[in-house]
Formats: sequence, C-alpha cells, structure tokens
Amino acid sequence: MSGVTGGVAAQTTATEIEQAATNYLTAFAKAQSEQGYEVTFEPGSIDSRLALASCEQPLAIEFTGDPWRSTHPSLQVACEGKRPWRMFVTASVSINGPAWWQHDRLPAASALPPIWSPPNPSW
Repeated sequence: MSGVTGGVAAQTTATEIEQAATNYLTAFAKAQSEQGYEVTFEPGSIDSRLALASCEQPLAIEFTGDPWRSTHPSLQVACEGKRPWRMFVTASVSINGPAWWQHDRLPAASALPPIWSPPNPSW
C-alpha cells in the first residue's frame, strides 16, 4: 500500500523557479556593478506546466557555465529536500565594463600588461 495520504502535495512551480533564477541573476549583476561592470540578463522561460516536488528550503542556484566566457550560461536550480531534484535554466547574460584598447601597433618585443581575469572568480 502506498504511503501517500489524502490530498495533493504542494509543488514547486515554473513561476517560483523563474523568480529564484531572476533573484540569483540580480544578485550577480549587483555584485559586478560594485566592481564597475554593467550586467544585463534575461533568464530563459520555463514551461508553465512544470510542477516539481515541493522544496522545504530555498532553492540552490549556481552557474554551470562561466558568465564571463559565454553570453548564454546555464543555471542549475536544485532542491535538497526529502524529494530532491535539479534542473537547468538557460540565461542570456551580457557583461560590459572597462576594456584595454591599443589602436597603434606595438613595437616588436614590447611588454604587454598582465592578462586580465574576472574580478570575482567565485561567480
């Protein structure tokens, strides 16, 4: 006999997942703006018919692709509850900021500045 009781368990909806992804991208954009970068983003849409097991705790979200190297990184959205699940949400991300520009040719054997790296590699 099944352990399911009467009634329907609450579900995590597509709207909740989209909102969590938007919140995560907003926090990323804010952190980068503090470093002098402008971030614009658009999370991918999720089929409104999606209904996953209810998550008792906040959804865990992280980039699975590097937003500094791709304009279309994916986000992994996961629930670590009694009925764990995870899914991937696409996003469109654009990061703009200061750049080094050299319009004249460099003389042979010129020293170049060090290679630039993202300001916050933990993202």
